[in-house]
Amino acid sequence: MDLYVRCTLEYLDTSSTKYFSGKFFVDPGEGSFTVVEYKPDGKKEEVHKFFAHEFSPLGRPPSKSTAQQFWLDFDICKQPSGRLHKRKRKLIFKTADHSQKVKDIYDELNKMFSKKPRESIIILPFS
Repeated sequence: MDLYVRCTLEYLDTSSTKYFSGKFFVDPGEGSFTVVEYKPDGKKEEVHKFFAHEFSPLGRPPSKSTAQQFWLDFDICKQPSGRLHKRKRKLIFKTADHSQKVKDIYDELNKMFSKKPRESIIILPFS
């Protein structure tokens, strides 16, 4: 099934936002998802790629069957702060048209987050 999404990327330290839309792909093996934005001239495309480890854990699916948007929160602790780096706060997904459901997008993302590598603790013996 082809999924198309409209996204809004919000930043933490500034009031700026970035808008993009395009075809939505999930790679569960790599733990990433991509939104390929096709430009109007048809010659150039822009790829927006995100990884599961950049986000806080995936919550529950949208509760209303008519929901048209949901968001993922970035894990701010994993982002460097500084004057030259804009920290990401939230990525909002909206359906590109009414024939799709946000639940379909959520289900695709859930495949990626279910394979998110867990951080393991290594216990070393005393010497």
